Amino acid sequence: MVLSRYRVFYLRAHLALAGLLHLVQQGCFAEVVGGEAAETIFDELFTSRNPEKVLDGFAWTEGPAFIHEPENDESSRLIFTDTIEDRIYEYTPIEKELQLYMEGGGGCPDMERVWRAEPGANGIAMKRTSTVPTVIFCQHGARQISMLDLATRQIRPLASRFNGTRFNSPNDLVLDEDEKFVYFTDPIYGLLEKARFYDGAYVDLKSELGFSGLFRARVTDGDAHVELLDQSLKRPNGIAFTPDFSALVVSECCQGEEIPGCVQGDARWHVYRKDASGNFVTRSKTIDIDDVGPGLGCADGMKFHPSGWLIASCPQGICIIDIDKGTLQSRI
Repeated sequence: MVLSRYRVFYLRAHLALAGLLHLVQQGCFAEVVGGEAAETIFDELFTSRNPEKVLDGFAWTEGPAFIHEPENDESSRLIFTDTIEDRIYEYTPIEKELQLYMEGGGGCPDMERVWRAEPGANGIAMKRTSTVPTVIFCQHGARQISMLDLATRQIRPLASRFNGTRFNSPNDLVLDEDEKFVYFTDPIYGLLEKARFYDGAYVDLKSELGFSGLFRARVTDGDAHVELLDQSLKRPNGIAFTPDFSALVVSECCQGEEIPGCVQGDARWHVYRKDASGNFVTRSKTIDIDDVGPGLGCADGMKFHPSGWLIASCPQGICIIDIDKGTLQSRI
């Protein structure tokens, strides 16, 4: 999960929303687009308009997640991945120290490394109710979601198949309020080839499922209880719950020129509401933002501010969206 696809890693200085990460181009500054109203919204959320570079030198950063230990506020650290180099890193903001946490965290088979462009791990979610620091994460290479004990570095697979068929490459995930279910997206990006490192129709032909999907699985039961929620999405990617867990939002990351209805410059988020049984199986709204304009980046990773604003990556920057109105309120 990222908030844009660039090669330089940034953390917004003094965020009002702790833990929100994004990537911006070298030398970029936070120019707010949308007039005075947009600037007002931006200034309510952020205490600074100046990006602060924290780290650089990576190939393709993904999956940022802050790990907090309730009994020790100073123990907070950032876990993130490099999907191309297949590494997981740990960064401690207080000490400003970076450590290589794990090599090969994506679980890619050796015979596939010769052609897989993104063999590493991707989205990460902290399991808040665990007695020891634990995360659930997406493994592009192994094409599964797994649980990782941060202390022992032990990996336990949770789900790798739907109805007996392998996933494409789980991309991003989020736990529900009770942490009984993990919701995750499964596009085809982990099947991209080094020799053809672009989003094209050839990648869809590699899918054993025959589609990209939105799924959920019981955290304890794994493959036996994987449910398909939506198979109509072209390129599902980022995923997040609203602060009150009443809605689930999934982005589509459109980056190529060959996929009908999902080409570079499209910015799209799907909103799912609970049905009578309390399940997120009904898509209530699709937010298409036409005035973002073409440019690098896509609708990818996102976070909700506690006030309810959706802060999400989009072409050319970061979008602030009102999901109830379905409108773009501000763009950085």
